[in-house]
Amino acid sequence: MKVIAFRLLYPDSFYHRLHFTCTNHDLLHLLFLIMTTTFNWKSNPLSDTYNLFRNEREIGHLKINPFSGNARVIINTNEYHFKTTGIWKQNSRIIDPSDKKLIGTIQYDIWKSEATVSVDQKVLCWKPQSTRNSIWSLLDDERMISYKQHSSTKGQIESNTEDELLVFCGLFIKSHFWQRTVTSLVVVLICCMIVFL
Repeated sequence: MKVIAFRLLYPDSFYHRLHFTCTNHDLLHLLFLIMTTTFNWKSNPLSDTYNLFRNEREIGHLKINPFSGNARVIINTNEYHFKTTGIWKQNSRIIDPSDKKLIGTIQYDIWKSEATVSVDQKVLCWKPQSTRNSIWSLLDDERMISYKQHSSTKGQIESNTEDELLVFCGLFIKSHFWQRTVTSLVVVLICCMIVFL
């Protein structure tokens, strides 16, 4: 079986340092990585809103309720709700509110800061890719969505799928883990204040 070596050269791309060696059988997977779509996102920390753009045109937004962990996503004319339940073993259900149909689920692993997304018979893994959690990805064998946070209010996404709901899932999970971190810090601070006062 002939082995083919590829080097992807995309400046300012998540993939620019990857070197692939694959067989003819794996060529299809390489094509998925080459055909990427770039999204940009902006967030407003005061309103817990993420706006998603493609080619400088807004295609949707994610509005998160920081107290309940629930969220609402509007993509073009479609609306989805994220309903989060549980304390130690948390999960979120993705629901189409027009017919109350369950679209998918998100299972969180709070100890590893990872999550599993199941949508439309697709199962993807969400993982941080940097120690500061400014780079993370959502992927499976065929899809790869790479997120890079440039500042606290904006970032860029490279995706080989145009499934905007999956793209928003990655932003929602990042926000979920950030809110858990902030909540934990507040609880520790309150406990320290009680002990030392």
